[in-house]
Amino acid sequence: MAEALAARRPDLAVTTTRYDGIPDLLAASGARCVTDLWRRPPPDEPVGERYLRILLAEGLLRPEDVQVWPAVRLTPAEIAYGESALARRLPAGTPTGTARSPVVLVTDAGMDVKRWPAGRWRELAALLARRGHPLLTPGAPPGRGAVDAASGAEVAVLPRCGLRGLAACFAAVARRGGVVVGGDTGPLRLAAATVGLFGPTWAGRYGIGPGDRGGFPDAASSADLQGLPGCPHRRPAAITEQPCWWTACCPLSPAGPACMADIPVASVVRAVTRLCAGSPARHPAGDG
Repeated sequence: MAEALAARRPDLAVTTTRYDGIPDLLAASGARCVTDLWRRPPPDEPVGERYLRILLAEGLLRPEDVQVWPAVRLTPAEIAYGESALARRLPAGTPTGTARSPVVLVTDAGMDVKRWPAGRWRELAALLARRGHPLLTPGAPPGRGAVDAASGAEVAVLPRCGLRGLAACFAAVARRGGVVVGGDTGPLRLAAATVGLFGPTWAGRYGIGPGDRGGFPDAASSADLQGLPGCPHRRPAAITEQPCWWTACCPLSPAGPACMADIPVASVVRAVTRLCAGSPARHPAGDG
């Protein structure tokens, strides 16, 4: 961060990071800073809406801006890239409108505490493959291998690319009525139809479904599954203070986060089936 600031000082810095001295470093740069987007939040306020309201209070947004849901807008070239990348990885004879829509498995989550058990991913992949869904997964970043979801099922790997490239691939999946399944992680929020797996984070605040999309027209195209909703250690408004957050050492289970293990494969399959049975979702990043 220090090297980045030395190379190019920003006019404005907005961050959710509160540790490692980063807020002080940004403030010392002389930039206009907003380094506290928490400010004692209520447990049931979606974080996206809260961030916008705080930025409005800071004078950085207009009142009408708060009513517009943020979306990535892809260029025609990016849309074409997504279509091409997906078409090369789908089985032959899987055109747009296929009876069985593609499903993307985002098995990585950035933090161990947010990861669904590897065995569950393999079971899910096997069940969806038997139902005829073409399966895909994002290419793993260098130095971090994704869960081997291909065990027992054929899973195509999307090309490793940035978030905009991934959004383009997800847009192509959406145009085929497909779904993206994953934990509480950034890439999942680029997709139109999602099944979100929430454990240490509370879906009421961090969810991707209707509760966290305001008036977005495709809100019904997502399902948030909350593991172990009655966990006594979860703190929806202060997730980093949970005993499991940094270490993934669960006070309730020596085998790993009990909340993530509490999400059954059958519930994920039902959610995927319900979403794929609907009309193809219009991707917010697409050309619609």
